[in-house]
Amino acid sequence: MSEDNKILAAVLASGNGTNAENIIKFTNHESSNIHVKALICDNPDADILNKTAELDVLSALVPFKGSIEAQEKAILDVLDALNIEWLFLAGYMRILSKDFINHYYDEKLGQSKILNIHPALLPEFRGLNAYKKAFDAGVDKSGVTVHFVDNGVDTGKIIIQESFDRLDSDDFESFKKRGMDLEYKSYREAIKLVMNGDLE
Repeated sequence: MSEDNKILAAVLASGNGTNAENIIKFTNHESSNIHVKALICDNPDADILNKTAELDVLSALVPFKGSIEAQEKAILDVLDALNIEWLFLAGYMRILSKDFINHYYDEKLGQSKILNIHPALLPEFRGLNAYKKAFDAGVDKSGVTVHFVDNGVDTGKIIIQESFDRLDSDDFESFKKRGMDLEYKSYREAIKLVMNGDLE
């Protein structure tokens, strides 16, 4: 499938970018009906900015400079110029405004065309530091959730959830690593489901 026939998407990331890298490699270097054309980052120190050249994807640094409205307008200017249809959040550490989300709302879908991954079995442990919250709570089982983005914090319609058991031998780092490995698999599966229209 040529790029001209593919759905154009962008990834928003703020940090190391392991999930962003996973998404870009999956969509752009494997058989897929979607092409991630750009990566948007708000953090000038993010490691993902050092990887975009080898990933063969356009990158734009759009830092926060005191105004959410101005930052989001700058992001939308980039995305609209590239005709981006879908957004994948991958460790993006800012809450998107209602107006921004509505810009990607699809009436037929009944959802925004924005996906996010959360490192817990929602609705448990919403917000930041979910792995730490789950580990400190002593859960027997944790997991990851890929969901549509709505106007709440981690409240959008769930696309896929996958779980893993907490082991007696786990420390926090081993617990988190198993979760992150599951994140990469789950995000790929969620993208496939959405792009193939296989949602329930």
